[in-house]
Amino acid sequence: MARKTLAAIMLSAAFVCASAQQEAMRIVVFDLTAKSAQVEADSAMLSEMLRNEFIKTGRFEVVSREQTARIMAEAEFQSIGLTSETEAIKIGQLLNVRRAIVGSVGVLGDAVFVTVQLFDLETGRFITAESIEAPGIKDVVSRMRGTVSVLTDAVYGTKAAAAVPATEPASSAPAEAEPLRKKPAARSYPRLINYIGYATAAAGLGAAAVGYFVFDAAALEAYESAVAAKAAYDGATEGFTELWDAYQGFLADIDANSGYRMYSYVAGGVLAAGGLVMALLPPPRAGRASLGRGPRLAVLPSGVLVTLSY
Repeated sequence: MARKTLAAIMLSAAFVCASAQQEAMRIVVFDLTAKSAQVEADSAMLSEMLRNEFIKTGRFEVVSREQTARIMAEAEFQSIGLTSETEAIKIGQLLNVRRAIVGSVGVLGDAVFVTVQLFDLETGRFITAESIEAPGIKDVVSRMRGTVSVLTDAVYGTKAAAAVPATEPASSAPAEAEPLRKKPAARSYPRLINYIGYATAAAGLGAAAVGYFVFDAAALEAYESAVAAKAAYDGATEGFTELWDAYQGFLADIDANSGYRMYSYVAGGVLAAGGLVMALLPPPRAGRASLGRGPRLAVLPSGVLVTLSY
């Protein structure tokens, strides 16, 4: 086992050294040609961003724009000069590069089109090309990294695969399943939500009791007073205005207390039902075993069984 581990370490070290010694390919990225007047001001910035994306891959040595312009001027090239194989090969020799990136940017309708081509300066032929179609310049920038990734794979032939040192051959036989072990029950206690349920149910029952014993009694008392006031009003010969006002006031008390009673019933019913649900939530299994008392919920084929043990 120690020999295999040592061999794996040595193989990994050799791979790292080989990768470090591998020189990055030298390329040149020419400025994108503006095909539309709307993008003349943006073509230079897009070209610089394209160079930066190739630099950030870490797999290329990109010739700077200033060095390219100086060498082209010294060679008396008036343009990029990729119009013929002979001129392309000469540019590659002057810049000491094997690959070149050329392209253009233009507007067609409401969309911006960018074409990026990979050119072989040794043979004077195009290798591959990628196009970007976007509604605006910002969208072109966001998609430029994917285009550079595709062109990088084309330059190196295939995508670089991560080297994984071989240690021991993987066995095709399935691993034996470890037998299940029954875990011992751990002690636990009712959860906080159970206690909240107890308190909420008690509050609901209290609210219902207030509605029944307080507001219901007040409404009944107001009703009886209203009946008496109406009878007095009907048989009165003087002072009936005060009696009518008293009658109207008792009617208002009846309506108010009836409303309070209804609110109490509704609130009490909702709180009691919610509290009962939370109170009956079963604690963890071990909690039931340790407590031995309290509410229990069992699901049977014919329904749900709720039991209370005290």
